[in-house]
Amino acid sequence: MIFWPIVSLIYIAVTVFAVYMTYQEQRRQGRSSPMYNLIGYLLCTVWPVLVAAFLVMARFGPDAGLAAKQD
Repeated sequence: MIFWPIVSLIYIAVTVFAVYMTYQEQRRQGRSSPMYNLIGYLLCTVWPVLVAAFLVMARFGPDAGLAAKQD
């Protein structure tokens, strides 16, 4: 029952860190474009979900046991 709040907290922490690092990089380079800022911040919120989805698919997907069966 406490699993999803912990997962959500970890996701929020990773997202906040990624957004902060993106902001610092943009500030350091001195470039500012509203469209690129928006794209960068959206990608910061999406990539942790994609990484988790790929890890789950690799572990539990339809071909997950294929390598073990070939040996």
